[in-house]
Amino acid sequence: MADQTVVYEFEIKLCNLEDKYWRRIEITSVSTVAKLAYAIMASFELSGSHLFSVRYINSYFEFYNDNAIQPCDFKLKNLNLSVGDKLKMVYDFGADLNFAIKLTEIKEFKRGTGTHYPYALSGVGTKIPEDMFIPELIEELDSLYKEYDYELDNVLLKGKIQILKDQYELK
Repeated sequence: MADQTVVYEFEIKLCNLEDKYWRRIEITSVSTVAKLAYAIMASFELSGSHLFSVRYINSYFEFYNDNAIQPCDFKLKNLNLSVGDKLKMVYDFGADLNFAIKLTEIKEFKRGTGTHYPYALSGVGTKIPEDMFIPELIEELDSLYKEYDYELDNVLLKGKIQILKDQYELK
């Protein structure tokens, strides 16, 4: 399966608030690490106004870091992921929003469905407020918390991902 395109199903949880903010997202193996990060940011309604980093074992994917791999140049399939593997994403190095990303399933990719992905399957909690540390977020959670509508998210997801891609990759 390593050479053919497959669909990865990831479970993404905001660390320290795993039961309040999480998503299940499908994305193809030929997508880049950056596209996975954009899908996560878009699904949690993050603006893309901060840097991010994705880590898998000893590989670091970051923009603006000469010691890291460019996330837009590295495809997910090249990570050789297996079910149960975990990645970590940090968004906004000041507030340190940490996301635990776990590969929960590898599915067959059906021809003609490429434009379907990335796709949100389910989740809990909507927008994560920007520039708020986790302790502040926990304190304000009851007043900020809203249910997640994955169907609405999917209507807007690809457009949001394109906006984020343009922000980070525009040269």
